Amino acid sequence: MTSRTTTQELHDLTVAQLARHLRERKVSAVETAQHFLSRAQTHTSLGTFVDIDEGVTLAQARAADQRIASGAAAALEGVPIAHKDIFVTRGWNSTAGSRILEGWRPPYDSTVVERLRALILSRQLQPGQRLVQADLAEQLGVSRTPIRRILQQLEFEGLVETKRGIGTIVTTIDLKLLKDVYALRKKLHEVTGELCPVVHASERDLEAISDLCRQVAETRTHYAPQTLARLYNTFQEKMLDLISNEPLRRVSEILYYQTARLWLQLLPELNWADEVDYVVDEVTQVVDALRARDMRTVGQIRCRHLAMNLNRMLAEEAPVLEP
Repeated sequence: MTSRTTTQELHDLTVAQLARHLRERKVSAVETAQHFLSRAQTHTSLGTFVDIDEGVTLAQARAADQRIASGAAAALEGVPIAHKDIFVTRGWNSTAGSRILEGWRPPYDSTVVERLRALILSRQLQPGQRLVQADLAEQLGVSRTPIRRILQQLEFEGLVETKRGIGTIVTTIDLKLLKDVYALRKKLHEVTGELCPVVHASERDLEAISDLCRQVAETRTHYAPQTLARLYNTFQEKMLDLISNEPLRRVSEILYYQTARLWLQLLPELNWADEVDYVVDEVTQVVDALRARDMRTVGQIRCRHLAMNLNRMLAEEAPVLEP
């Protein structure tokens, strides 16, 4: 039996050592997060952080502990990271050290984060593909400095992982992870109406979502998987924006990213017209529920469609995902 790590030792460990202790269950991600939150609070006079959200951090740590327990953890699962304040990060104070931007919480990530994430979600960067920082920097038109930080963020989201002797690669999705993540996403949809009972969608928001639905419907007569995936990702982002509970929104976002690629991978095996109709049906029902100011029904609709989507995928891809 391995001895547990005392929290007093955590800040003396290297990143690799801490990651190993987490994988070996010598310390939990929650204990780790609590330790570093406490140290940040103790040393506020240093002015190191412009924003700390204890609730979100602990929610992310609990999700990390679940992935570690299920055997689906990335290499640095549960290791806390701090984002440099020169990068726009959705939902966090992003000031670039300027008082003019004090208190600004952007509703979006920096463009380079969104572009790199989109390359992974659209499978232009394939599961198992090795990511070379210099190549990504050239492709995205930026220096290597932000690429390193962005890969850390995407590793936390479960989209990439770092392997010793290999480097950073795009993660693959196995059957167990798929089922576990979908089960958790269903539960989150079920509680969304309770935790976020007020609908914050304006008429402009509803029109934008309805326009997405019209664009989806237009793809029914021609096979365009990348377009359908992009439109559904946009719909998902707009739905996340309506979640007023910040920890719930962030955890929901990360879980969506972890499995969104699989649907795109399996589209060639599914009936194209049916898949388009399923998306149109979901978006149409969601818009109707939002117009009725009924977030509980929104959650039920999304939960039902999520279950249907999982059943269709499992019927097609189980042989592909089995080890």
